[in-house]
Amino acid sequence: MGMHREYRFAENIREELTEPGEWFYDAKNGRVLVRLVPGDDLDRAETAVSEGFFDCADCENITFENLTFERTVRTFMKTKEPLLRSDWTIYRGGAVVFRDSENCGLDRCVLREIGSNGVFADGNCRGIAVKRTHFECMGASAVCFVGRPDAVRSPLFECGETQSVDAIDQTPGPKSDSYPKDGLVEDCLIEHVGLTEKQATGVEISMAARITVKNCTICHTSRAGINVSEGTFGGHRIEGCDVFDTVRETGDHGSYNSWGRDRYWHLGGLDDRDAGKFAVLDMIAPNAIVRNRFRCDRGWDIDLDDGSSCCLIEENLCLRGGIKLREGFFRTVRHNICLGNTVHVHVWYPESGDLVENNILFCPYSPYGMPAQWGERIDGNLLWDPAVPEDSPVHADELSSLSGQDGSSMKRSIRFRDPAEGDFRPDGVPGFEDFPAEFGVRYAPLRKIADTPEIPPLDETAPDIRW
Repeated sequence: MGMHREYRFAENIREELTEPGEWFYDAKNGRVLVRLVPGDDLDRAETAVSEGFFDCADCENITFENLTFERTVRTFMKTKEPLLRSDWTIYRGGAVVFRDSENCGLDRCVLREIGSNGVFADGNCRGIAVKRTHFECMGASAVCFVGRPDAVRSPLFECGETQSVDAIDQTPGPKSDSYPKDGLVEDCLIEHVGLTEKQATGVEISMAARITVKNCTICHTSRAGINVSEGTFGGHRIEGCDVFDTVRETGDHGSYNSWGRDRYWHLGGLDDRDAGKFAVLDMIAPNAIVRNRFRCDRGWDIDLDDGSSCCLIEENLCLRGGIKLREGFFRTVRHNICLGNTVHVHVWYPESGDLVENNILFCPYSPYGMPAQWGERIDGNLLWDPAVPEDSPVHADELSSLSGQDGSSMKRSIRFRDPAEGDFRPDGVPGFEDFPAEFGVRYAPLRKIADTPEIPPLDETAPDIRW
């Protein structure tokens, strides 16, 4: 995609050795030149020389427990392999790599000051589990589950590539077994991610199936906290996570980010009314995003972009950026709370099959390029208005005038249990009796040191974002 016009990363240039803390490796003469920071002791200096520690190929039943992995070299100049239909590239390496392996993982480990990816599940991996592990200061992504393009039918690269209905393989599902499946990231603290590489994330999922991210705290990231690169092959579950302070150095996405761009995306010769049949060719099962807390101040809290399809978004607390649904099919958004924000609906397909129902919204929908008929059902939503008494709700005309639906959507004030402390369980709202009040890592040693997001006041309105 070319170099950025302004922002660059450069290192190992002798002429730039001007400030304390900078160094230069003179490979020809085998010397390291350094400008010392006051107080540095060269007798105690350490030099990172490896880009990783373990590369496990064709392995079974290996678990690394109670280990600390620290200080590897950066690999950003090796990050060149393109992922499907995007501007992402990947380097299939990291501190700990599992290739074509089964029932392996990490438990109660620490990965700190890693120059590239932390844990990488590459290719035909099954049952890779990362539990109770702390990731801190990662040059690229913390955990990656990435399959290989030979597992995908009719794969394309770059956003602008297209093909036709007659040319694609129309067989459902994967073409080979070269993709991770049944992986798990649970009870982890992931913070300060993407220090060098900006197309990085806390958990990256691409060309994989049935990956679960559960009870994790993911924060302080250059880009999204959790990224699902495309609809190949679905079945993922994101549950109980706390994801915030994201999209610090990029844009046009959110704390949770996904896109589709699968076989049906911009497919030549395809009638948009039939696109839904093709949208499920690569999705083995729907993705579920349930009972999480998200806050993104520079994008959306949950961003289903460019064709993300077959998704259940349920019982999430969105603190700032709301929920965005761009082109795609068969999304269900229900029982979510969007503080200071709403559901952003952008350029839906005709007959998309989307449902947006029984959510608590703080402002009207934000539509862009929408068809006359919005999805299958938009109704039963509650628009928060402190001026309307709880016992005297009125019809939410602000919603129905936009959607052409929302016949039973109402507007009124709502009493939350303890909003100042982040407990937004609402009283007297059917369907929200068991709304979650705890999010993020549960493992006590990590929970004790984990950051939490700033809780906005009820009357704070988030900026309107229309990318």
